Amino acid sequence: MKKLGLMVVLVILAFCVSAISCGQVGGSFTLTGIPSQYNGKYVFLEGEHRDGELLGCVSVNVETEEVKLPRISNGRVSIPMWVFNVSSNSVSKYSGSNTVEYLEIMICDSDDGDDAIAEIEFEDIVFKNGKATKSWNEGEVWD
Repeated sequence: MKKLGLMVVLVILAFCVSAISCGQVGGSFTLTGIPSQYNGKYVFLEGEHRDGELLGCVSVNVETEEVKLPRISNGRVSIPMWVFNVSSNSVSKYSGSNTVEYLEIMICDSDDGDDAIAEIEFEDIVFKNGKATKSWNEGEVWD
């Protein structure tokens, strides 16, 4: 019985570590109604927050300044949210419940964000527990 109990604890612990490393814990910004011409493209999000700069990407490496971006599929994308704290030069998951004044989302051809082809901006985005959703037609598009 002791072995089985330890196995259950190890499985639960492995699941929790996996969820954190896969970006399943923390906030996200979901964009819907994206035109079909952008399916298969990638997105990068930037915004301002009282605790630092908001970043939207799958992962970010502060030291190398490299990001991995989420991909648009079927006219939508869910973007994991991070807060970059300038004073400590660190990132943490965003989970706030507040209004963010401004978000800019860049549409890119590759998952490293070096080749933006379009941009959409939103104002006064209400987040609850780190989550918010907007439709493409609510933003201002720049291509």
